[in-house]
Amino acid sequence: MVLAGAGSGKTRVITHRIAHLLHSGIASDSVLAITFTNKAASEMKERTEQLCGSSSPWVSTFHSFSARLLRRHAYRIEPYDSSFTVCDREDCKALVKTILKEQNIDSQLWDPNGLLSSISKIKNVQQGDDASLGSDYKHGQVLRELYNLYTEAMRERNLLDFDDLLLLAVKLLEENEDLLERYQEQFQYILIDEYQDTNAVQYRISSLLAKSHGNLCITGDPDQSIYHWRGADINNILNFEKDYPGARIILLEQNYRSTGNILSTANSLIARNTERKPKDLWTENPAGNPVRVYRFLNEMDEAREIAALIGKLIDEGTPCGDIAIFYRLNAFSRALEQELIYSNIPYAIVGGLEVFLRKEIKDLLSFLRIIDNPRDSESLKRVINVPPRGIGKGTIERIANVAGELGKSLLETTLGKEHEGHFTGRQQKAIVRFRKIYRKINEARAESVEELLLSVLRETGYDRLLDGMGAEESQERKANIGELVGAAAEYDRNYPDGSLTGFLELTAILGDVDRWDRREDRVSLMTLHSAKGLEFPVVTIAGVEDGVLPLLRSDDAEPDIEEERRLLFVGITRAKEMLYLTHTNSRLRFGQILSSVPSRFLDELSQPTDESTAHIELDAETQASLHGPGLRRPGFASTSGDEFPDGIDPFADEDPFGDFFDEDEDPYQPGAVVAHEEYGEGEILRTNGFGERRRVTVRFEEAGEKQFVIAHANLRIIREPLDDDPPPVAP
Repeated sequence: MVLAGAGSGKTRVITHRIAHLLHSGIASDSVLAITFTNKAASEMKERTEQLCGSSSPWVSTFHSFSARLLRRHAYRIEPYDSSFTVCDREDCKALVKTILKEQNIDSQLWDPNGLLSSISKIKNVQQGDDASLGSDYKHGQVLRELYNLYTEAMRERNLLDFDDLLLLAVKLLEENEDLLERYQEQFQYILIDEYQDTNAVQYRISSLLAKSHGNLCITGDPDQSIYHWRGADINNILNFEKDYPGARIILLEQNYRSTGNILSTANSLIARNTERKPKDLWTENPAGNPVRVYRFLNEMDEAREIAALIGKLIDEGTPCGDIAIFYRLNAFSRALEQELIYSNIPYAIVGGLEVFLRKEIKDLLSFLRIIDNPRDSESLKRVINVPPRGIGKGTIERIANVAGELGKSLLETTLGKEHEGHFTGRQQKAIVRFRKIYRKINEARAESVEELLLSVLRETGYDRLLDGMGAEESQERKANIGELVGAAAEYDRNYPDGSLTGFLELTAILGDVDRWDRREDRVSLMTLHSAKGLEFPVVTIAGVEDGVLPLLRSDDAEPDIEEERRLLFVGITRAKEMLYLTHTNSRLRFGQILSSVPSRFLDELSQPTDESTAHIELDAETQASLHGPGLRRPGFASTSGDEFPDGIDPFADEDPFGDFFDEDEDPYQPGAVVAHEEYGEGEILRTNGFGERRRVTVRFEEAGEKQFVIAHANLRIIREPLDDDPPPVAP
């Protein structure tokens, strides 16, 4: 077990271990390396080939490995055949909606997304066992029925979801001893990356393959286990020594990625967790800039300040692609996007609506799917009338009814001339039009995937459909289609022996990060979960507030808090040189403006490291919110301008063209007495922001607390704060 701390060169260790095995004379097909994203698998394979030449081992994700096994041995997993279609979540949701409609079940009572999550949990946690579905008996009964209907519908259509790939691979190995022995004998050297992210089914796959020889090398870090919500079990890595007594443990504790201050901040935070393997991450990198924490008025103020910081960094020469903004919830991207657009800063969202999920792309892929898998009725329903050719819902329902009566698939019924008597004359004409289109496309199947896709566009008239839209929408959709055609061409180049089945499988299995093109010089916006495995010179983490990070649900269970702490740890350790953490006084959530409380993690990560707190700087607002108005935690560095290592804090200069704000010359400080023409005299309690947008909160005797932007408030200083004045305290 290689316990690899963040930024410790884990990928290099894995690839060099593989290269060492191959240089030692081990056959490449005796080595199996599994990781968690296709991007990581491709990079690992590429690095290995650079070290060893053209030969390379099996390098894939668990899902790709399972799909490869099932394609080879589909005849053993009836009723499936080797042309099965792998469905993404959107495809599965469409099928669930069909089932709910057929059963006359209100989709508001059984939300398709929630139902899919329940089905996935049954498969991953209970591994297909529906013996204990739900605590409520009636709820459990309905869920069991829907689970069975979903499973049967998938089988009828020759469809597999991601969970099925893993479960059926286990079934294949457990129920076919000859196959298990064959692959145990073949894969004498098994390497599994990110072992802390394995779920119960993936654990079974690795255990089965390694059972005969025990030659298993795993790498991972319990401190980076952040996928419990989708079935990952941290105990798989915590209990590794119990599962494999005598296993050798190797620690990778030197961090090559981050500056000393970033690493100290991360260590201060993660040390609070109990579910971990103790490590002492260290680095020879310089200390670098301190980690900076800022509090703003609201999410728009926060977004504006982040955009100002990024604009300044770009002006100073930092490439956009070196900068990332992380957040806990996808909804937080809205305000950030707005300000980046306003500031003319190019950006890309990782994990938004990816190209492969857009309508026009799903349409074209559905045409390819019915060519590849004639039993895929859901894909047929999607495109049989796209572009419109007179096959409405009534005709589709009639085709489905006839197919049910004859015991045939929808496509068989549509293509069979002998079934024409079941339809009206108008329905027959529309069906014949589709039949001709399908057959012309099918004739092009022998060509490359790119040529087949171009045939779909040509024969269906999809381009003409887009021409009928508005110019801007048409252009955007055509650009998306261009990306799909480009992806097909790239697949043809990379896989000269590939197939339509392989291309469709790849597009289905690709994740958010796999689809992301890092080569584009854009600021990257993504959730903390999407950031796993990436690194950037400059990172900002927005919304570090209780209720958001940690994300508090119905209870405040400690294991959930530990995973949330690990999530922030992952975000922090993505940063190489500069790290900013932000939070707000209030935030618009669920349609309401709600007060925000600084995350408990802000206090934890600012704990002294070796009796020093130089690794982090809190602005005055954050210090006050964590430790009381006017109080400053002993040992914290001040965030006044001349104390920044470089003399300038990029976050402080809200006006990129203005002079840096010098707090020492500012009379508007806590304790100062000011006069306002409407509210009279009052005392400044606290300040916030810098430059043109600097704000003060003033307590007036009758009006209470009021907040002002100094540049526009016409406040007059009556008395500056005295050196021996106690800090003002709100009543």
